[in-house]
Amino acid sequence: MDEKELQQLFRKYLDGKCSEDEKELLDRLFDSYAENQERSGHLNIHHSRIKKEMFSNIRKGIRKQEDNHKNPISRRWLSIAASFLILVGLGTALWHYRDTIFEEHITYETVTTPPGQRYNVVLEDGTRVRLNAGSTLSFPDRFRSDIRKVELTGEAFFEVTPDPEKPFVIRSQGLNTTVLGTSFNIQAYPEDKAVRVTVATGKVKVGPEEASSGAGKTFLTPNQQALFDKQTHTVYTKKVNTAHFLEWTDGIIRFDDTSLAEAIAILERWYGVKIIREGHLEQCHITAKFEKAELPVILESITFAKEGLEYEFVSDKTVLLKGSCSD
Repeated sequence: MDEKELQQLFRKYLDGKCSEDEKELLDRLFDSYAENQERSGHLNIHHSRIKKEMFSNIRKGIRKQEDNHKNPISRRWLSIAASFLILVGLGTALWHYRDTIFEEHITYETVTTPPGQRYNVVLEDGTRVRLNAGSTLSFPDRFRSDIRKVELTGEAFFEVTPDPEKPFVIRSQGLNTTVLGTSFNIQAYPEDKAVRVTVATGKVKVGPEEASSGAGKTFLTPNQQALFDKQTHTVYTKKVNTAHFLEWTDGIIRFDDTSLAEAIAILERWYGVKIIREGHLEQCHITAKFEKAELPVILESITFAKEGLEYEFVSDKTVLLKGSCSD
């Protein structure tokens, strides 16, 4: 739960729209926060102006509840909530406390696929995830809040179990992907300049994690792809053939005017090897499709198509690609 979600949840309480589970969550969260504040004394006397403003806003919410004959907020809640919201307004500490309420009760699991392997993972809610080579998925053993949140590094195809009451959120290299129930592919390797989200079925919402980026949310439907530029935090969309971006789940590698550098990164992940470049290969691009092919077959095909390009196995796990290539 991040800062924005907490603010929204507290506003729901002031408006009398919280469910019983949400009320219990706030109770436990404030308990946790109060205990930590007593030990560390986070509040600063120099923030009196902000404190006064926060109290004023909270009192307005309380009066609104009393006018509507809703359940009143106790003085204890008023005190703790005011202190808590001061920290929210100052942009401090909240990130540290965002998951405190769940840490004692939920076990987080991490699945990592080594180079050359792909795994299938079934989450607690029935959501199926196909992890590509060199990828990591972190997730809770149970989804107990009102959001099903996981974190991905690398590439995965998701088939999310529908649940309108619990959106499914994937955090990946600075991008949030939110769905209720659909299927889509995310490619988010650390070395890539962009994160790609490609929709197979349903509707997907994507947007940068950082609120300061100024970028809004983008909605995708089948045969649409979002590209999130990690440097500028900008999201672009385009029409694509979704099938091409899902072929990896069937053991197919497709290069579509792919730079040699990107092709090498893919082959290294798929086959668990190190490929060393030697020569003038910066301008080399590859267009080809390989279905469940062995690495020597792919290398033979590439070097045959690209005159002047050669390869050799220096060891079982090391390949030297050398020569020249200009297209």
